Amino acid sequence: MNLIEHRSNGATNEYVRFCIKSNITGNTLYHRNGGGLTNFISNKSKNFQLGKAIAKAIRNSASDEAMELINESAVHISEAYRLFENAFGVNVCWCDHCRKLVYDEDCSSVDGDGSYCQHCLDEHYYWSDREDRYVSDEYSDDYDDDSSDGAIGCYHSSKRRLNKIPSSFDSRKPAVYLGMELEIEIRDGDREERAEYLLDNLSLHKTSNEQKYLYALCENDGSLNHGFEMVTGWTGLDVHEKQLSFFKERFVGARSHDTKTCGLHVHISKADMSVLHGTKIIEFINDPANRLLIKAIARRDESRWCAFKDKKNNQEWKKFAVKHFKNNKEHQLSNLNQDRYEAVNFQNPATIEFRLFKGTLRFETIMACLQFAYATYFFCKKSSKAKLTTEQFLEYLCQAENLKDTKYLREYLDQKGIMRADGLTLGAFSLISPDSLKEVA
Repeated sequence: MNLIEHRSNGATNEYVRFCIKSNITGNTLYHRNGGGLTNFISNKSKNFQLGKAIAKAIRNSASDEAMELINESAVHISEAYRLFENAFGVNVCWCDHCRKLVYDEDCSSVDGDGSYCQHCLDEHYYWSDREDRYVSDEYSDDYDDDSSDGAIGCYHSSKRRLNKIPSSFDSRKPAVYLGMELEIEIRDGDREERAEYLLDNLSLHKTSNEQKYLYALCENDGSLNHGFEMVTGWTGLDVHEKQLSFFKERFVGARSHDTKTCGLHVHISKADMSVLHGTKIIEFINDPANRLLIKAIARRDESRWCAFKDKKNNQEWKKFAVKHFKNNKEHQLSNLNQDRYEAVNFQNPATIEFRLFKGTLRFETIMACLQFAYATYFFCKKSSKAKLTTEQFLEYLCQAENLKDTKYLREYLDQKGIMRADGLTLGAFSLISPDSLKEVA
């Protein structure tokens, strides 16, 4: 009977430690850098201590600790799959690139190229919405007909060129930045020419001391019929407001709101975010009681690209992340939703993605969406779960310290009939009829 069978049959922790030590000195452990089976005699003391440490992690039900011990030791345990499944109730796999042990949920298969952990995926692959899977950089380049030398680059080409742009928000604590992806269809004519015109007017940001930063690029998007996606760098609301002022004038020949294909995705950094903070954002956006507010700012119902789910009454999504990624905040946040096509997507490594917005070429509406994501971040950070209501959110927008950062959002909600521009609500939100919402792009 081996280690796993003893553990599942209720063996004592002492015997589990004995079995691990036996496995280490036997043929079940391999040094990843040893070129195959390694003679452990010279490393007997070191491996003995590793076995004791893993046994302690099992006794404490600390799967993250056991995984960290194995990865730091540079040892490949052939029994790892069964060890984690039986001792911790979780499934694991080895990353074929970095040769580290990771949870199944954090491991993906790419183009028949083996299993990759999330870190290696982000380094070598890109997520393709149109393919609904990770693809290589070479695949993306080959897939698109247009060269990245033109105004419209290949899919995800901007990821390697856009960076952080300095703004007045740098001095805030915490400093939280936003980026944006805006999908645009061209009615007719040359989409390269329209993309070039767009970039000529807003792609470069000049600071007060005449420094220049790349603000936006255009790239192909296979989900569009005859258009492109404009992608921005990371910065504060002030820089976005300055650069996006291009849309104060009509962008001739282009459309976004009045299509079935275009969306607007706002990314906001999650470096300062706790798991509790993330769960509050998800519950606020998905709460049916807040549906009228969310629909007003999103300007659309859910679709296959941005699903709304009952996150408040069904807590399995949160239990999954907490259970499978104990003591690992980064992985817990990334697994708060198992489907990236939800209204709020946490699966990106460094950002939260607000996917709920319909596309628009109206300056005030774009700014309202950016301000909504920014306000939601801080409203959910500061509010208790009991106060994640529409009424409390509207009151938050109208607090003196938030007026500057919510100007366009409050004006937009005023046009929608949700609140007055002076900051006062129109009475009990629950009494407002959905039919009273005005169609504002």
